Amino acid sequence: MEVTFLFTKMSGSTELLQHLGDYRYGEVLAEHQRLLRAAFEAEGGQEVDTQGDAFFVAFPRASGAVVAAASAQQAIAVHPWPDGATVRVRCCLYDSASQKGDRVGAPLPSLHPHPSIRPAEAVSEIA
Repeated sequence: MEVTFLFTKMSGSTELLQHLGDYRYGEVLAEHQRLLRAAFEAEGGQEVDTQGDAFFVAFPRASGAVVAAASAQQAIAVHPWPDGATVRVRCCLYDSASQKGDRVGAPLPSLHPHPSIRPAEAVSEIA
Protein backbone atom coordinates (compact mmCIF):
# COMPACT_ATOMS: atom_id res chain seq x y z
CA MET A 1 0.00 0.00 0.00
CA GLU A 2 1.40 3.35 -1.02
CA VAL A 3 0.94 6.38 1.20
CA THR A 4 1.81 10.02 0.68
CA PHE A 5 3.18 11.92 3.64
CA LEU A 6 2.80 15.63 4.29
CA PHE A 7 5.10 17.39 6.75
CA THR A 8 4.36 20.99 7.73
CA LYS A 9 6.22 23.55 9.80
CA MET A 10 5.38 27.15 10.59
CA SER A 11 7.98 29.46 9.08
CA GLY A 12 9.42 32.10 11.43
CA SER A 13 7.67 30.83 14.54
CA THR A 14 10.40 32.03 16.91
CA GLU A 15 10.13 35.58 15.58
CA LEU A 16 6.35 35.35 15.73
CA LEU A 17 6.52 34.28 19.39
CA GLN A 18 8.79 37.24 20.17
CA HIS A 19 6.47 39.64 18.31
CA LEU A 20 3.23 38.40 19.88
CA GLY A 21 4.27 37.18 23.33
CA ASP A 22 3.38 33.84 24.90
CA TYR A 23 -0.38 34.29 25.25
CA ARG A 24 -1.13 35.70 21.78
CA TYR A 25 1.27 33.23 20.15
CA GLY A 26 -0.62 30.40 21.87
CA GLU A 27 -3.85 31.68 20.31
CA VAL A 28 -2.22 31.93 16.87
CA LEU A 29 -0.77 28.43 17.20
CA ALA A 30 -4.17 26.99 18.14
CA GLU A 31 -5.83 28.68 15.15
CA HIS A 32 -2.99 27.54 12.85
CA GLN A 33 -3.57 23.96 14.04
CA ARG A 34 -7.34 24.24 13.54
CA LEU A 35 -6.98 25.55 9.98
CA LEU A 36 -4.44 22.93 8.96
CA ARG A 37 -6.38 20.04 10.50
CA ALA A 38 -9.49 21.11 8.58
CA ALA A 39 -7.53 21.06 5.30
CA PHE A 40 -6.01 17.65 6.10
CA GLU A 41 -9.33 16.09 7.10
CA ALA A 42 -11.11 17.42 4.00
CA GLU A 43 -8.73 15.37 1.83
CA GLY A 44 -8.71 12.19 3.92
CA GLY A 45 -5.47 12.89 5.77
CA GLN A 46 -4.71 11.05 8.99
CA GLU A 47 -2.62 12.95 11.53
CA VAL A 48 0.34 10.78 12.52
CA ASP A 49 2.05 13.25 14.85
CA THR A 50 2.20 16.90 15.80
CA GLN A 51 4.79 18.73 17.86
CA GLY A 52 4.57 22.45 18.46
CA ASP A 53 3.81 24.04 15.10
CA ALA A 54 4.71 20.96 13.01
CA PHE A 55 2.47 18.24 11.58
CA PHE A 56 3.10 14.80 10.10
CA VAL A 57 0.06 13.59 8.13
CA ALA A 58 -0.53 10.51 5.95
CA PHE A 59 -2.80 10.49 2.89
CA PRO A 60 -4.11 7.53 0.87
CA ARG A 61 -3.64 9.49 -2.39
CA ALA A 62 -0.90 11.84 -3.56
CA SER A 63 -3.49 14.16 -5.10
CA GLY A 64 -5.21 14.52 -1.71
CA ALA A 65 -1.93 15.48 -0.05
CA VAL A 66 -1.20 18.09 -2.72
CA VAL A 67 -4.69 19.60 -2.45
CA ALA A 68 -4.51 19.59 1.36
CA ALA A 69 -1.14 21.38 1.32
CA ALA A 70 -2.42 24.04 -1.06
CA SER A 71 -5.71 24.43 0.85
CA ALA A 72 -3.88 24.74 4.16
CA GLN A 73 -1.64 27.47 2.80
CA GLN A 74 -4.59 29.30 1.28
CA ALA A 75 -6.47 29.17 4.60
CA ILE A 76 -3.41 30.50 6.44
CA ALA A 77 -2.86 33.26 3.85
CA VAL A 78 -6.38 34.69 4.03
CA HIS A 79 -6.90 34.35 7.78
CA PRO A 80 -7.03 37.64 9.74
CA TRP A 81 -4.13 37.18 12.17
CA PRO A 82 -3.87 39.47 15.23
CA ASP A 83 -1.44 42.33 15.80
CA GLY A 84 -0.21 42.51 12.21
CA ALA A 85 1.20 38.99 12.42
CA THR A 86 2.09 37.11 9.26
CA VAL A 87 1.80 33.36 9.50
CA ARG A 88 3.45 31.14 6.89
CA VAL A 89 3.62 27.39 6.62
CA ARG A 90 6.14 25.25 4.77
CA CYS A 91 4.88 21.96 3.40
CA CYS A 92 6.94 19.03 2.22
CA LEU A 93 5.39 16.01 0.48
CA TYR A 94 6.83 12.49 0.28
CA ASP A 95 5.47 9.39 -1.38
CA SER A 96 6.10 5.90 -0.04
CA ALA A 97 6.77 4.73 -3.61
CA SER A 98 10.02 6.69 -3.49
CA GLN A 99 11.12 4.99 -0.25
CA LYS A 100 14.74 3.78 -0.18
CA GLY A 101 15.51 1.61 2.85
CA ASP A 102 14.77 3.58 6.01
CA ARG A 103 14.74 6.91 4.18
CA VAL A 104 11.60 8.38 2.66
CA GLY A 105 12.11 10.42 -0.54
CA ALA A 106 14.13 13.61 -0.80
CA PRO A 107 12.50 17.02 -1.27
CA LEU A 108 13.02 19.04 -4.41
CA PRO A 109 14.00 22.71 -4.19
CA SER A 110 11.22 24.99 -3.02
CA LEU A 111 8.63 25.95 -5.62
CA HIS A 112 7.77 29.17 -3.79
CA PRO A 113 9.94 30.99 -1.23
CA HIS A 114 7.04 31.59 1.23
CA PRO A 115 4.79 29.79 1.56
CA SER A 116 6.34 26.72 -0.02
CA ILE A 117 5.25 23.27 -1.05
CA ARG A 118 8.20 20.98 -1.70
CA PRO A 119 7.10 17.77 -3.42
CA ALA A 120 9.31 14.74 -3.62
CA GLU A 121 9.95 13.70 -7.22
CA ALA A 122 7.57 10.73 -7.03
CA VAL A 123 4.71 12.88 -5.76
CA SER A 124 5.17 15.48 -8.49
CA GLU A 125 4.95 12.65 -11.05
CA ILE A 126 1.82 11.13 -9.46
CA ALA A 127 -0.07 14.34 -8.67
